[in-house]
Amino acid sequence: MFERYLRQAHGTTTVEQVTDRNLTVITFDTAGYRTHARITGPADLSGEYQQWRSWLDGDVYEVIVEQHTADRCWTHQDALCGLYGWSYAHQRAADLLIENAAATAPA
Repeated sequence: MFERYLRQAHGTTTVEQVTDRNLTVITFDTAGYRTHARITGPADLSGEYQQWRSWLDGDVYEVIVEQHTADRCWTHQDALCGLYGWSYAHQRAADLLIENAAATAPA
């Protein structure tokens, strides 16, 4: 019934529902959103669905890059949090490590 209301009252074309034991997340597009985002057809909400699925499953990561030096021990170099999905988090961790290694390498 809620989906029908969204379609009739708000011009919604796409409704995605992500459910877990204790929570249901509903993502949808409205006619106003599609106009604002310049979307001419139904919105593709697969990215939102995957992000919420990862969040509900606890598949969210933070990457912290630290450098060890003899005089200062571990020092914070960089961090990035809110990474959804293991493969994406793993790739971003590798990228941050490479970037920071290049930035801190002796000339």
